[in-house]
Amino acid sequence: MNVRLRTDTLPSDSHQRREREPTKLQYLSMRGDSGIDELLSLLLPPRASTLLLRACLDTPAKALDAWHTWLKLSGNPRSTFEKDRTGLKGLLPFIEHSFYQNRIDVGEEFQTYLRVSSLREKLRSDIYREVLNEILSTFNTSGINTIVMKGAVLSETVYDQPHTRHNHAIDLLVDKSQMDVAIRALKKLSFTPCSNHRYADHDHAEFCHNSGLPVVLHTQLFYLPHYHSDLTEIWQRRLDIDLGGIRAAVLSPADNLLHVCGHASYSRTRCNLRWVCDAVLIVQRHPNLDWNVVVENACSKHMAMPIRAMLEYLSREFDVQIPANVFSRLGTAATHANALDLEAVLAGVTMGLGSRVGILWKHNSVWRLKFHILRFLLLPSPLYMQWRYGSATPGHTTLRYVYRPIRFIAYRIYRMIRMPR
Repeated sequence: MNVRLRTDTLPSDSHQRREREPTKLQYLSMRGDSGIDELLSLLLPPRASTLLLRACLDTPAKALDAWHTWLKLSGNPRSTFEKDRTGLKGLLPFIEHSFYQNRIDVGEEFQTYLRVSSLREKLRSDIYREVLNEILSTFNTSGINTIVMKGAVLSETVYDQPHTRHNHAIDLLVDKSQMDVAIRALKKLSFTPCSNHRYADHDHAEFCHNSGLPVVLHTQLFYLPHYHSDLTEIWQRRLDIDLGGIRAAVLSPADNLLHVCGHASYSRTRCNLRWVCDAVLIVQRHPNLDWNVVVENACSKHMAMPIRAMLEYLSREFDVQIPANVFSRLGTAATHANALDLEAVLAGVTMGLGSRVGILWKHNSVWRLKFHILRFLLLPSPLYMQWRYGSATPGHTTLRYVYRPIRFIAYRIYRMIRMPR
């Protein structure tokens, strides 16, 4: 990907995008040797994960070959899943269903393991639906405009059986003007604010049901503020469907696809691989999907770089039918990426890597990009600090800036001590 990096500034109000004004900072051209492709590849599943996904999503013959290759790489499947700490267990019901469809014999031990996981998910799915119906009924009665998002709607609309798509939480988009009303309605239903609420802004509010199920209210589609935008057209494109016997508004297929990929581009939960299954099935279930909407929204939300990389992955690895002009248009938009667009990509990559941020440095061979990576890890822009931590006093911001290089150096020393001699 040929990416031209410019150090423009973002408008202070990221909710209402305005025309950017270039600063006097140096213009930097990032061409084919920029290392951007290497960086974006860190957003994508590794080879072993791709093989597992192919065993679920490919044709029966190809799925069987992928499964056998994955077994050679991973060994005992049950042991692999039990040791996993990235959320792959949530994929087990889908694996069980897909392998049954593809007639893949996995052996009695792993088959039993899959069936138990699938049964457990069915029981959890029943509770999930009851809670969702209770919320939607209350919101509809109270006149609270809501769009149901993520797994709550995808499990019902693109998966063969709802329980095959694990849902960690109920995610609802509400109008910003009704956020306080929606919060009060949840509290009346005995939902309590989650003690581990982790979002630095006021666009997302997380609550917990007494069953432990999280419910998250959003006024924006994405957690990363750089990707915030006016949602008028999103609300206009929403569709009304029957969801478990209750009328509910959902995102259009094109908006759903962008939301799935966009959220995965910065979330550590992309390691659970559900975003790939969601995206592939959305395109398969909607052959007339409006790709213009996908491209225009990816560009307007400054997500052209990650979205292009993720769609290319889906097309290359799973033969997802995507028009060629989608890639060319996203590529053209990516050539005009600025420094904050790159910083948003770096933020997304590091959030997914967690404590393994050292991979950023080792994975990239281009020194110009390594400079930007190092600057991001040590001295990111003030706007990123606001994305990450929310508004803070100058003193708190200074302490965070001092802490970042200390943490980085301590981590490097720790890695050197732990390195085998």
